[in-house]
Amino acid sequence: MSVTAGEAMVRACARRVIAGWEGIGNEAGEALAVSPEAIDAAMALPALYDRFETLVFAPALRGPTD
Repeated sequence: MSVTAGEAMVRACARRVIAGWEGIGNEAGEALAVSPEAIDAAMALPALYDRFETLVFAPALRGPTD
């Protein structure tokens, strides 16, 4: 799979800022611990990637708005 520079930046950001989560599990329904590999797998899912990019990454790039 080819990843663009922008996607790589979003994924790197996710690995740096995600410290915990709820509702992320494996195929058996067991909770999945946060790890760089698990974050990469989550960011490979378009819906999760898009939400992270929209709600966390893009606002961080814009900086404070006050």
